[in-house]
Amino acid sequence: MPGGLPKAIELFVTEDVADLSIYGIGSANNGGGSDGEEFTLSGSATAGDHIYIASETDGFTDYFGFAPDFTAGAANINGDDAIELFENGTVIDLFGDIDTDGTGQPWEHLDGWAYRVSGSEASPVFDISEWTFSGPNALDGETSNETAISSFPIRNFTTGAAQGTASDLLISEIVEGSSFNKAIEIFNGTGADVDLSAYSVAIYFNGNTAASTTVVLSGTLAAGAVHVIADDGASAAILAEADVTPGGNFFNGDDAIVLFKGEEVVDSFGQVGTDPGSQWPGGGQNDTLVRKASVFEGDTDIGDAFDAALEWEVLPQDDVSNLGTHTFDGGGETDPALSLTLGADTMPEDGGSVTATLTRTGDISAELTVTLGSSDTSEATVPATVTFAAGSATATFTVTAIDDAEADADQPVTITAAAPGFDDATAEIVVENDEVVITRIHEIQGANGTEAGAVVGVDDVSVLAGETVTIEAVVTADFQSGGFGVGGDMGGFYVQEEITDYDFSDLTSEGIFIFEGYAPEQDVQVGDKVRVTGVVDEYSGQTQIENVVIEILSSGNALPTAVEVEFPVASVQVDGGSYVANLEAYEGMLVNLPNDFVVTEMFNLDRFEEYRLGLERYEQFTQSNDPDAGAYDAFLREMAQGSIVMDDGSSLQNDYPLEIVDGNDGVLTAADDFRMGDQIGNVSGVLGYGFSEFRIQNGTGDYTKLNDRPETPEEVDGNFRVASMNVLNLFSTLDTNPGSNNGPDVIGPDGDTEPRGANSEAEFQRQLDKIVNAIVAMDANIFGLVEIENDFLGAGGVSPEEGATSLGDPTIQVLVDAVNAALGDEVFGWVDPGQEFVGGDAISNALIYRTDRVALVGEMAILEEFEGRSFYDPLGAGRPLNRPAIAQTFEDLNSGETLTVSVNHLKSKGSLSGLEADDAQGDGQGNNNATREAAAEMLSDWLATDPTGQGAENVLILGDLNSYAREDPIKALQADGYVDLGHAANPDAYSYVFDGQVGTLDYALANGALFEDFAGATEWNINSDEADALDYNLDFGKDPSLYTGDTATRYSDHDPVIVGFDFYNLIAGSNKADKLDGGALNDKIVGGGGNDKINGLAGSDLLMDGAGNDKIDAGVGADTFVWQGGRRDNFTGGEGADTIVVDASVVAGNRRDTLSVDDYEVGVDIVDLNGLAIADSRSFTGFTEVTLEGGRDKLYFWGVDDLSHITFAGDVLLA
Repeated sequence: MPGGLPKAIELFVTEDVADLSIYGIGSANNGGGSDGEEFTLSGSATAGDHIYIASETDGFTDYFGFAPDFTAGAANINGDDAIELFENGTVIDLFGDIDTDGTGQPWEHLDGWAYRVSGSEASPVFDISEWTFSGPNALDGETSNETAISSFPIRNFTTGAAQGTASDLLISEIVEGSSFNKAIEIFNGTGADVDLSAYSVAIYFNGNTAASTTVVLSGTLAAGAVHVIADDGASAAILAEADVTPGGNFFNGDDAIVLFKGEEVVDSFGQVGTDPGSQWPGGGQNDTLVRKASVFEGDTDIGDAFDAALEWEVLPQDDVSNLGTHTFDGGGETDPALSLTLGADTMPEDGGSVTATLTRTGDISAELTVTLGSSDTSEATVPATVTFAAGSATATFTVTAIDDAEADADQPVTITAAAPGFDDATAEIVVENDEVVITRIHEIQGANGTEAGAVVGVDDVSVLAGETVTIEAVVTADFQSGGFGVGGDMGGFYVQEEITDYDFSDLTSEGIFIFEGYAPEQDVQVGDKVRVTGVVDEYSGQTQIENVVIEILSSGNALPTAVEVEFPVASVQVDGGSYVANLEAYEGMLVNLPNDFVVTEMFNLDRFEEYRLGLERYEQFTQSNDPDAGAYDAFLREMAQGSIVMDDGSSLQNDYPLEIVDGNDGVLTAADDFRMGDQIGNVSGVLGYGFSEFRIQNGTGDYTKLNDRPETPEEVDGNFRVASMNVLNLFSTLDTNPGSNNGPDVIGPDGDTEPRGANSEAEFQRQLDKIVNAIVAMDANIFGLVEIENDFLGAGGVSPEEGATSLGDPTIQVLVDAVNAALGDEVFGWVDPGQEFVGGDAISNALIYRTDRVALVGEMAILEEFEGRSFYDPLGAGRPLNRPAIAQTFEDLNSGETLTVSVNHLKSKGSLSGLEADDAQGDGQGNNNATREAAAEMLSDWLATDPTGQGAENVLILGDLNSYAREDPIKALQADGYVDLGHAANPDAYSYVFDGQVGTLDYALANGALFEDFAGATEWNINSDEADALDYNLDFGKDPSLYTGDTATRYSDHDPVIVGFDFYNLIAGSNKADKLDGGALNDKIVGGGGNDKINGLAGSDLLMDGAGNDKIDAGVGADTFVWQGGRRDNFTGGEGADTIVVDASVVAGNRRDTLSVDDYEVGVDIVDLNGLAIADSRSFTGFTEVTLEGGRDKLYFWGVDDLSHITFAGDVLLA
């Protein structure tokens, strides 16, 4: 066997053996003579058992599927060695010749097998006729007996001849003796008596085709008996056995004899129509021929070639010792058969040849000539014949390859061996073409996977996967490794057919990736025409050629024209359960996408230099749609049909600088304003596939700036601002072992939780600076913080766990100190929860506030359990999921209004809770929706109980609710009267980007009472639209120069939500003439129906005059006066930047109203006409008159010499 294993001997147990130790084996290697008994058996055995002795166990077991009974060195034999079987030390059976090297001998079976013919008996004399052979090399390359073409006949040997019956009568003996000693014997081996009246014997003389003599039989022939027809002049010995002696001429040794049943040939001797000369091959003249006992079926083809040696035994002339009886074993001997094996499966076309071995079974005593043939003589030839020597079971010949000088594929050729009395033997050999056969790339790519819904890695696999091919094509993109690649580093390059070799099918790609590994031997260039030979394979969803040999045929060739691909594409593929645009028909080709795309995702820009484009900025499905599985699936398909990834053509990670299409230098720098939402059109490049996305590798395009970075948040109306702010794992305890879930586990209530933030003090400072910049820019009174380190021991009292590297104070104190330092004043404080840890997670919610603007009322309330249910785990998953909600009541120091603020962080859509109810339902809400919904309901119920006990009517929910705007948790809060303030101000608002889709996860939700004071809101998109390459983190070798510490850009991955309210101390008039005085607070003074006198005094007041002729003195502060009409109203602004707002109702009636602004301060005060147009204006010495639309109502601005000196809010409309 190849590799030497397995080597084994099969023994057959002919009768029960109580003690096998009387038996043993020995081997005679290479004709070296007997070494005696080398291995003794043990145990017992039963008749009919087969015993296997192998040289070892593993190789035998792997090949045959069962273990040997014994292992012994004596079984370490080759196909040219002899084997002896001993009984009580005496040789009782022998295979081969112990004194002859079997190489080249008829019994050689190198890399093959020899097997005993059933019925043979043990003998110390080797008889090759009792053995069948596979022929040498028959098992080359085989790995198991089950799959072998010429399998070892396991457990086939049986004792005694295989008994059977013949289907009809046989000619069993022919006597062609001296003079008239001639006889024909007919044998009944059918097992039943036979009526002979239907039978006749015809004799054909000298090649005639018409019978010369016919003998009609009669009577009954008993089963097992013979019927003898003899010449009437034969000897007494013959006549004594004769049953019939017809007159007339009888046969000679060259005549044919046929036994008929009616007109049907039952058996024959010789070949009708042929005169062989003096006798038939193998005998017939002056011989007695006896049919071999193994023959049980007659020769019914009277015209086939005849050789008496195949089925007849030849006895001396006039030997009639067997006449009158016939020995018949029903086929106990091995049937004559030919088998053909070739020394190799393939041979080269140029000068190739292979040795073929023919093996015959059955009677091998006579010489046998076999006719040979080739199915394609233009590819391979064989000799006309090959001859077995008498007594030889094998014969060899040579199969010779023909070099046809054609560039065709490898050609299979069938070799045939034929001989009379044998079924043809065949074997196939492949003649390997030595001329280059070029396979076209479209033949490799095929149309597989182009159908809608095709599964990547299943439906798109090349029909030639695993095949070796040779292509010729032009290099279109060079991504070789080792510094060779000019476009990137992917371990290879893309090639595309020249247009003259296209098949012009819309479904088959003409491009493919050549993977040569990461140590290329040859440097190719774009424009080179190359010949590549390699194996077709699929890698990460992309068809490629690997294990390649590359030859550059020419250089400087024109590149194929890029094929234009319009988006959205017609259908999608499915990869890992996700949809991807079906661009299979263009995989590997140069493409141009004429659409205008926007950048939708940059999560992988810093690590893998890739970003996603889409036909639009896709919104999370449940941001504006109710959850629905069918509609969500359709949305995902539509989004996939319009999306493509831009990649850098490199498999390297963190490969700086980061390549982008930005309209300038093509790389990302700290000075760039490259953001999601920017436009890239006319995208061109080579189209590849990997990591579940089609990708434009190292592509180009036309960049247009659409989404400017908002360095500061939009102005939010109102005199009281609150912000919800995610601080992206701000930890002053450092994660000194960068990475996730790898320690150090040193924080949290049990000191077993890992820090999640900065890895070093320098990294923490980078993070802190950006967050401080953001807080200062937002200028809110209260900040609800999410994802801050969960440790609130108290200022100056931090006690980090052993092994922790802390920067001193609790993180929240470090943050407040940094903000105060930036403001130059100790104006910020933080709300102490009254306990060191809020919940058991590494992160917590927190509150900081302007101590000069608001005051704490009461203590913080913490929602961990409500009415016997856990807020952490409201549905009983068995582990904490939500972070505890916190609530604190504040008082506005400028108005006296009170407000309870609750900060929240609900379970994410990531890792599952383990509850079936939390499994994603496919409706767009993702994982853990049930837990979030239950938490939202519990939060609302808890807040309704006034958990701080301060009686504040105004309630504001802040934080990361991990739910989009139309999902169940948000709906649950809305059902209880809460209003999404961000959506109320801007229905298109978003605070987060995930998977190329925008949506709101961060909220400010006001109850009904608070909503009455709502003035405005904004999501400051300073984070979500930015690449995380710009943030503080330096993991994975991030380029530190991309960071800018003087901006808030990308301080987190969530955008802050800023909301504004108009908080005033309300002072209301009556329908009488009132004198209404404000105070030091921000007052809202509302005049009634009389002629009122209103004094704002201190504070930034809101003053509303009412219906009478009123006199308003705003006093000190930035006041707002809303003029609602009056025939003779006067307004004095006093100190501060005042705003005069004209209510639209002024021009609604027929009354002529006038307002005298007695002290308008040019360049300071603002006039808001609320959309009303100016009908006329006139300037006089010391004042300007403005007439409003309709021509009746007028404003007089004293101290203003010209209309242009008045500052208006918004554009001025002229009637």
